[in-house]
Formats: sequence, C-alpha cells, structure tokens
Amino acid sequence: TVEKHVKFLGLTLDDQLSWNQHIDHLCKKISTGIYVVRRIKLVGGLQAAKTAYFSLVESHIRYGLIVWGGSSATNINRILVFQKKAIRALADLGPRDSCREAFKTLEILTVVALYIQEVILH
Repeated sequence: TVEKHVKFLGLTLDDQLSWNQHIDHLCKKISTGIYVVRRIKLVGGLQAAKTAYFSLVESHIRYGLIVWGGSSATNINRILVFQKKAIRALADLGPRDSCREAFKTLEILTVVALYIQEVILH
C-alpha cells in the first residue's frame, strides 16, 4: 500500500508534495511557541521574550525552509499569520494592528524574507 504521508528527517512529506501535513504540524508548534513567548514576556520582559521567539518559533520556521518554502502561497500565508501573532505578542499590539513596523523594530524577518535568505545563502 502507498502511504499518504511520511515523516522524514522532521519533514512531513505527502503523496502530492503539497506540504499541507507539514504546515499543519508546524502551525501547531508555532502556536505553542507563541503561548510561551506571551508568558515569558509577562515575567521576563521583551529581551527574554525575543530570545524565546527565536528558539521556539523562528527555529521551527527555519528548519527545512529551503525544502518546503516553495510551497503554495496558501501554506506560506498560514505560517505568516502565526508569525504575525508572535510579533504582535512581542510588540504589545492588538489582533487587528499592523505589525509591519514591529518586524523592523524587533529586527525579525518574515517567513518570506527568511526563505529568500535561505535560498541566497545556499
């Protein structure tokens, strides 16, 4: 029988190479990371929360990005939405506030910019 999806080196590959399963799993990991970032910001301040962001959110986004980063715009957008939630938590912004300036102020790259960086460096 043919498997619908298989996990290989931490990346979930499906039979259509759509990366949907992998993105679902990644969104869950990022969501957990956002919760921790919010809690740490309350206790430890912005620098501690930013460190938590890099270790619990961005590290998951970066892992295998050069492979799955060429996925559909829908999948990339799903990751970007979660990344924006994390930035809003760091910058104390409301859910409908723009976070464009916050990305610059916090010196954090969007998932699209991270993908471009990975492609250029490799």
